[in-house]
Amino acid sequence: MTDSPFGIEDGDPDLVTEAFEPVLPACAPAANVANLLIAPVPLFRPLPAGEPFPVAALGSRLAGAVTAIVDIVQCHPATAAGCVLAAASLAVQGLADVVLPIGEGTPRPLSLFLLTVAASGERKTAADDLALKAVADFEAELGDAWRSASPDHAAALEAWKAAKAHAVQKAKGDFQAAREGLMRLGPEPEPPMSPIVAASEPTLQGLAKLFRVGRPSLGLMNNEGGAMLGGWGFQAEHRMGTMAGLNGLWDGSPMKRVRAGDGAEALHGRRLACHLMLQPNVAAKLLGDPEAAGIGLLARFLVAAPAELFGTRMQRACKPESPQLLRAYAAQLEAILRRPLPTKDGDPRHLAPRRLRLDLAAEAGWQAYADTCERRGGPGGVWAEIRPWAGKAAEHAARLAAVTALFHDPDAHEIDSAAWARGQTLADYYGGEMLRVSGGAAIGAELMEAYALWRWIQSKGLKLVSTSHVLQFGPNPLRTAPKAKAALERLAQNGWLQVVKDGGTIDGKRYRDVWRVAAGARE
Repeated sequence: MTDSPFGIEDGDPDLVTEAFEPVLPACAPAANVANLLIAPVPLFRPLPAGEPFPVAALGSRLAGAVTAIVDIVQCHPATAAGCVLAAASLAVQGLADVVLPIGEGTPRPLSLFLLTVAASGERKTAADDLALKAVADFEAELGDAWRSASPDHAAALEAWKAAKAHAVQKAKGDFQAAREGLMRLGPEPEPPMSPIVAASEPTLQGLAKLFRVGRPSLGLMNNEGGAMLGGWGFQAEHRMGTMAGLNGLWDGSPMKRVRAGDGAEALHGRRLACHLMLQPNVAAKLLGDPEAAGIGLLARFLVAAPAELFGTRMQRACKPESPQLLRAYAAQLEAILRRPLPTKDGDPRHLAPRRLRLDLAAEAGWQAYADTCERRGGPGGVWAEIRPWAGKAAEHAARLAAVTALFHDPDAHEIDSAAWARGQTLADYYGGEMLRVSGGAAIGAELMEAYALWRWIQSKGLKLVSTSHVLQFGPNPLRTAPKAKAALERLAQNGWLQVVKDGGTIDGKRYRDVWRVAAGARE
């Protein structure tokens, strides 16, 4: 079982230094063989094991949902918790802002940005489907209402356009008369609100459009987040704008766009909850991206890289209480989603969340924790390597405390000390994960690809491998000649493979460039 992010096992025998017998020159005496034994060089230092996810800190209803999902799906608790927290954030973020005790009080959104690193087969989709089922059902209901209202809107719009044309024609070029006629006509009929509640992989421009025509509280949920990170919004010419836009949404800033085609606009009072699930190789690229770190995007995410469970999940009956716990969670989630959102000046697309304050005990706890995080991020502190995240840790804790508190009581107007303690516990967990995962991200994509190739070679029980063989059958990210050859050469450089000078035969086919698995490498 893997106990580290990115599929790297603690004490993985594949990465432990072991002796192997190299190809000996013909003149080497047998007595000198022992002197020629060398040890393969580990590709990287194994990462430490993560701490158990503090499920109880979610509060009874959310903890019950995580327990049920883990029991039914057999995924890691941290994976289920990411899905459940994202759903809870989506549900409550439109209701209130949490007030940080800074100055005269600083309101901050309840939007959570979560990132879960999990390999294929770790049941990300199954966990996400259960956590978001109430969201999907609510969205389907909104879709039915939208389809019912659309014909009436279409008719009203055509009538409005005809009346507009008539008013202009009737004025016969008289500006004042045309103006008065159009003023009497009123604005163009508003279309029915878009039924989308949670989008999967829109661009920043797509999100802006959705916020313009849809709900002011949305989710960005993708259990295969690599599709989004590999899409248009993260191409070289767009990625900085996309990351800056996501930063602004987490901050609760207006979405400001200036375009030659459709003019300028500022969308106020919008909220976005986000949960991306990434394959380890994709996550390594994002978490190791200096631009994403430099612009502050990574500091806004709560990252978890739970242990792999594949190979340990045997068939069994679920606990009888699990479906009941899941139903209770779904009913609460649906009830909150159905609540009317507080809006400003009658504009259904401009949120006006109430202010949720910390009580005196929770405020004292927040201030003490903020000081602790400042020390942790300072020179020599335990979070010095993740200083940007440490600088936002106290805010993360307040958001987590508020989300869990409001999910259990949507009418709450204060965060008490118990809710604050839960938020701090969760923030400490995610801080530990961020610190641990940052070590994995520092490994770099090239070494991750070499490791993925080594795992593939092992899984196939290969003795010989060639570039062409990797291109045809190997891991998908390595099916280009430069990447395949670089990964093979890295494994050879570190002593896990040896070059076969005259080539070799694999599956009955002769190849010129062939590597042999080193004699002492673990198979």
